Amino acid sequence: MAKLLQDSLPKTKATRATWLANHQELDDQDRVDQVEFVDLYTSFVFILLLPVAVLIYFVVGVTTLPGLVMLKIYMATALKRPTK
Repeated sequence: MAKLLQDSLPKTKATRATWLANHQELDDQDRVDQVEFVDLYTSFVFILLLPVAVLIYFVVGVTTLPGLVMLKIYMATALKRPTK
């Protein structure tokens, strides 16, 4: 098993160090606690940004209404015009 691991390691020291850093298992709970903190922080930020997203959605909807009404009026008058 050790021979197989040695064969799979990259040959240069720099890439070997990165490979080892990326493939080590979690041996303590510190990293897991940090991940849980990041998850909580991210969800808290998303909850704070939710009203902003709703407001932007509402503003975009309200600003497109006049254009849609004008398009509907144009279509109604265009359909009433006699064709030659």
